Amino acid sequence: MDEIDEIEIGYRFLPAFWGKGLASEAVKAVLDWALEEKHCTRLVGCIHPDNQASKKVLSKFGFKKEKTVNVAFIPDVPVDLFVYEASD
Repeated sequence: MDEIDEIEIGYRFLPAFWGKGLASEAVKAVLDWALEEKHCTRLVGCIHPDNQASKKVLSKFGFKKEKTVNVAFIPDVPVDLFVYEASD
């Protein structure tokens, strides 16, 4: 995303696959890979303000809401920017 100069984690599932733990599995796998293989210290996720399930998933892995931003892929709706910062 042009608006955010960060390493972003993202996912999207069809409604038939919601609530099955797939987002949690994906976030864990990508987070582990990013930290261990790529030595990332900061990752972000943009979440639509109404998407409580995704907020819960990222929060479970230590992401915290940092701010609200505007992004081109969701015009006219500011999204919540959740951030994971690795501790030393």
